[in-house]
Amino acid sequence: MSVRVGWRWLVSVFFVVAVGWVQPASAQTLTIAWDPSPDPAVVGYIVYAGVKPGEYFAEFNVGASTSFVYGIVPETPYFFAVASYNDAMLVGPLSEEVAGTAGAVAILSDPGDQWASVGIVTELQLFGTDSFGGGVTYSAANLPPGIEIDESTGLASGTPISEGSYEVTVTASNGVSTATQTFTWTVSARAVDVTPPVVSITMPAAGARLLTADPVILVGGTATDDNGVVSVSWLTSRGVSSAATGTDPWIAAIHLQAGRNDITITAVDPSGNSGHATISIYRQTSSQ
Repeated sequence: MSVRVGWRWLVSVFFVVAVGWVQPASAQTLTIAWDPSPDPAVVGYIVYAGVKPGEYFAEFNVGASTSFVYGIVPETPYFFAVASYNDAMLVGPLSEEVAGTAGAVAILSDPGDQWASVGIVTELQLFGTDSFGGGVTYSAANLPPGIEIDESTGLASGTPISEGSYEVTVTASNGVSTATQTFTWTVSARAVDVTPPVVSITMPAAGARLLTADPVILVGGTATDDNGVVSVSWLTSRGVSSAATGTDPWIAAIHLQAGRNDITITAVDPSGNSGHATISIYRQTSSQ
């Protein structure tokens, strides 16, 4: 192309920013933009690109546009210049050169909206990296009270203490680039627990003779509940009572009176619901 120096050409060229990727995790884009030429004869522009100052291996006719998006490899410096041309395709001199480098971009997956209940442990694992596959650090704003985030692993966990709807912003950063996601984390009041624990007696074994001369007998079994069991105790029809050892399993050394002893085993969950199981043991003495 011939060059006509006497024209009025570009006033200035300015470098903008890295604005995206060409191929996820492997390439990004740089955008260059420039002021339009005040010369009415100018009908278009050519962008020159290279990886060394003043050496351009590619040129792009962008027509009348005053910006251009170019796919690049992260961490590699690129150099650009722009020239204008008239309708006869006479190309003017190059603008001043501008350079730009795009670093690896932080990436953070959208976790989507979350739900939890007051008083119940919950967790959310965030997934982030950068476009080179490197590590990132995490942070979060406006998490529900009681939930915290591990900056190194991206695990947000804890026990919510307040119901409400929280607009949470989570961030992943590689130290240069930052990615954010925003979602709603809704915390509801904990459902009322009305289900009692299930109590089973496994010792003495089913079918065993429930007749003894001993003043103390070992009775054992299990007590289970969705929210756990806080205590197991026993009470006899003869007015003797005490706590059992353990919950699942539990065992109790029960003191017997002469004659029939109806024994009630009671398990209590965190909500105060109680479950029961009974057994009758007859203590026979020498006088009987």
